[in-house]
Amino acid sequence: VVLGAAKERLADSDEIIKLAQEMENRQGVAGGLFQRIINLMILGDVQAADESIEAYARLADELRMPFNLWQLELFRGMQVMFGGSLDEAEQLTQSALGLGQRTQGQNAMQMFGVQTYAIRREQGRLAEMEAGLKGFIQMYPALPAWRTALAFNYAERDMEADARNEFEILAKDDFGILPRDANWPIAMALLAETCALIG
Repeated sequence: VVLGAAKERLADSDEIIKLAQEMENRQGVAGGLFQRIINLMILGDVQAADESIEAYARLADELRMPFNLWQLELFRGMQVMFGGSLDEAEQLTQSALGLGQRTQGQNAMQMFGVQTYAIRREQGRLAEMEAGLKGFIQMYPALPAWRTALAFNYAERDMEADARNEFEILAKDDFGILPRDANWPIAMALLAETCALIG
């Protein structure tokens, strides 16, 4: 289901890019490239995603729009994190937060949380994220993906009772609380890992 939807969105993003290029709408091209990169990553085509990030970088440099520069910094952080350079990823995550706070406010803070969570997980420092995750759950109750991160956080730290409690909140009504939005793939991945860890 996830891969099929990603393939459809990838085709849509290519159409957006094509139409925006025909109309000489560079901001439209940037929007299409953003969607293309996200869906290529979901599909696991890292090389094509990297090529699209370079195209996005050229466009962001031309446009000099704070929103595009913020997104580019997020992509750069993702690239170096996948390459294993966690210190550099953390620097880029901080830089992205600074850029994003000028125009994106809450979105910038949430993306900072997402990337920091991934970095802390790789560093074995998930305990540091517990308070922040609880804060995000309170601030954004309509985004249950934050609760999936907390459930995994507990499970990874052998806090089985707490992990089960969070998992059961999410499992009600056959996981109906989880919308099929952009957060769905990561929410499902974290829930699957949590399920495995707590048996």
